[in-house]
Amino acid sequence: MKINYYPDTDSLYIDLSSKPSADSREVSDGIVLDYDADGDLVGEVAESWEATPDAKTWIFNIRRSIEFHDGSTLTPDDVVASINYHRAKDSKSAAKPLLAQVTDIKTQGNALVINLVAGNADLPTLIADYHLPIMPSKNGKVDAASGIGCGPYALQSWDPGIRAIVTRHRNYWKAGAAHFDRIKMFAIIDQTARTSALVAGQVDLIGRADLKTLAFLKRDPTLSVISVSGNQHYTFPMLTNVAPFDDNSPVASVTKIKDSAGGERTVKIGRIPVDITVARNPLLKGTEPNLPDALRKVSESIAGKPVEATRVYIALVVFIITTAISGSLLYGGIRSAIISIGRNPLSKKSIIRGMLQVVISGLIIFILGIFGVYLLLKL
Repeated sequence: MKINYYPDTDSLYIDLSSKPSADSREVSDGIVLDYDADGDLVGEVAESWEATPDAKTWIFNIRRSIEFHDGSTLTPDDVVASINYHRAKDSKSAAKPLLAQVTDIKTQGNALVINLVAGNADLPTLIADYHLPIMPSKNGKVDAASGIGCGPYALQSWDPGIRAIVTRHRNYWKAGAAHFDRIKMFAIIDQTARTSALVAGQVDLIGRADLKTLAFLKRDPTLSVISVSGNQHYTFPMLTNVAPFDDNSPVASVTKIKDSAGGERTVKIGRIPVDITVARNPLLKGTEPNLPDALRKVSESIAGKPVEATRVYIALVVFIITTAISGSLLYGGIRSAIISIGRNPLSKKSIIRGMLQVVISGLIIFILGIFGVYLLLKL
């Protein structure tokens, strides 16, 4: 195993996937259980839960007086129908594999009883998956396309891949939540466009800020960059029939434990060497343009964003050439006019008129050059 350490972010980094590793579920339908800020399971639709000693049967006590977005009251039957929707034979839900061990779901008073084919101490964690929102049911079925749930915000409109608008659920059961009356969410896939929308004030909040522009965003006094810890983690399964894990020499001890079914399993405990290399985080490549500080500040103040060094230097060359041409015209025109007036005072008016034409031409060239520099940096 090889792990790279990046001093610019003081972090260990492993290239596992280019896909996003976390997502925000702030605006979602109510689920049975959820996680708090510390990553611990807390009750949502279920206010408490318990299991039999063998962890094959789980009982979830459903919270009373929860109201759906359509005004109906949540019942344990709604929870059963919502979970069974993902267990159906023709279901293509991403949550279906999570429920593979479930043999039966039924109600018991105001409680939900889930029976498993074998004991599983992690069932509450599986039930907390965001794919399992609770929806109102009718005759044991739910309408998954209705958008009706029991979360803090109700769906007002949804244009897939473009935008969604939600409004605050005024009868949401949880106090201290749903602080906004209305939220508009837009799908801006391009990172540059998403960042530009934030800087321009077109949106109030973006997620997954690009690491390449993070330093620039932090310098903006009107913006706040907030980093939060999630509860997602990665595991590193080791195939014992593939090197180097097929070699038992690192094993320090062997012990036996009993699983939930009562059977014995052998567990080997040992050490595996880790190679830590100090390098630069590849995701932060190009975060700071390779420019003198003064040029960088001027270019960012004009463009409102970090600018590539190549474009800055091209703009600098254009500015120098434009300044030289316009300056040369102004100097030559004024100098020639002064000399001509001294030699021929009677032609003063015509000489001044000619000088003004030269001055105006020089200023036009200078203004065009400045505009070109602006376009090079801004676009």
